[in-house]
Amino acid sequence: MGPWLLPALKFAGYKTLSQRTPVVHKALLLFRDMLIKLQGCAKNNFILIETQGSLQNPDYTLDWANELHPFHEGFEVFAGKFEDALRQKFLAESRQLRIE
Repeated sequence: MGPWLLPALKFAGYKTLSQRTPVVHKALLLFRDMLIKLQGCAKNNFILIETQGSLQNPDYTLDWANELHPFHEGFEVFAGKFEDALRQKFLAESRQLRIE
């Protein structure tokens, strides 16, 4: 299991956490922008569930098991966001079906 991103970042010359953090942050923002565009395309049945920034502990080691995976409590936070978004999506669709 892991590490996932750390070896590549170190190879690219980003040796310290303070050097790596902005690189990963920017990559995640670009990925989010791509997902927003995908969601906006009418032919896609795609929902973007906003999770970036959900785990805010200044000591990231308390929230994250590694660069990609949170600990159990973090998964619960994310699962709640997915549950809320899916519930809204399916409620909206069921209302639409009743109207039609």
